[in-house]
Amino acid sequence: MKDADNIIVVGAKPKERRERAVAFVRASGIARGQQPAARWVVPVCPKVSGVAPETAAIVVDRIRALAAEVGAPLAPAGCKANAIVTFTDDSQGVVTRVHARSPHQFKDVPRDWRAGLLHGDAPIRWWHIIKMGDADGVPPVPMQPSFVQIEGGVGGYGLPMGEGGVQQRYKEGAISTQSTRAITGASVVIDVKRVGARDLRALGDYAAIVALAEFRPSTPPPPDSILGMFADNNPPGLATASDVALLKELYAFRLDREAKAHRRMLAKALVDAPLGRQR
Repeated sequence: MKDADNIIVVGAKPKERRERAVAFVRASGIARGQQPAARWVVPVCPKVSGVAPETAAIVVDRIRALAAEVGAPLAPAGCKANAIVTFTDDSQGVVTRVHARSPHQFKDVPRDWRAGLLHGDAPIRWWHIIKMGDADGVPPVPMQPSFVQIEGGVGGYGLPMGEGGVQQRYKEGAISTQSTRAITGASVVIDVKRVGARDLRALGDYAAIVALAEFRPSTPPPPDSILGMFADNNPPGLATASDVALLKELYAFRLDREAKAHRRMLAKALVDAPLGRQR
């Protein structure tokens, strides 16, 4: 007879948890390469179009709930939309028209990702509008370069400017990058023909996840993530504990850090995240 008091629960070893966490962050595509992570610094205001109002309300509620849970700034009802979710039966056509009409929306989208948006067949596509700011996330103030003459004939002595007019101060051993990347807009396009008969709550969570951060998942996507909804044989039905833990850390750490520091902090947060499904 088995002694119930002697049952041993074996969990993952610390090394294995760290390895899984690092792999999850790498597969998510956040802070990849030399590009630091970005997050919303203006209040998120979701809007859903292309479906009946009662359906749109379910998706909006999921986005707002997840944003509140992870600590993203959230605009009150009646706000001006800046996170647009579009349901359509022609997602490629929608993206192509937006690109032709407003190409500036895609200026921060890497070339390979842009090609997928315009010519791929993904069930859900998304992109973000990014603005540069100083170490505190404040938009840059134009500075006059030292070689430019200003009014009165006196030369200006502004510091060299980086992308978007943000000062770049990279010193050996420096902690702050002196510049940050902030999300100020997001678009998510859901192809109703390709997503199939999915739970609206799952679609809402997926839209929320990719709107709140620059996820660019690899193939295969991270395990135990809603990002695997179209690739996993047994996909998560909702956002997972790992998804939420990563986003909470993203909305908690300082933005003025190098990409490798962001990846390290995200992985550390995932090591202690509970396993299993969320909500």
